Amino acid sequence: MNSDDFKKNIVIALDYDDTYTLDPTFWQGFISTALIHGHKIICITARRKTLENQQELATTLPDCVDIYFSYDEPKSDYAKRNGIAVDVWIDDMPGWIVGIT
Repeated sequence: MNSDDFKKNIVIALDYDDTYTLDPTFWQGFISTALIHGHKIICITARRKTLENQQELATTLPDCVDIYFSYDEPKSDYAKRNGIAVDVWIDDMPGWIVGIT
């Protein structure tokens, strides 16, 4: 038995502002590598779900990334309420995940 026998497909929630936007080329490579390994990348942003925000993120993030807008709600609460199981969070402001801002 090798380590691949224990491999799990991981759902990774990647923040947008001041995380993805700091180095989109790096994160695109990260996303590509994650996909090769069978993982899923989603974006949960604290932004409000407006048409302008939806268009910006949809044209900036790779098509394979599902986008969610938590707005006034802590990101982890938003994910749970919407049935989104996140294994790993990547966020420059972890307080937004649990509601300590």
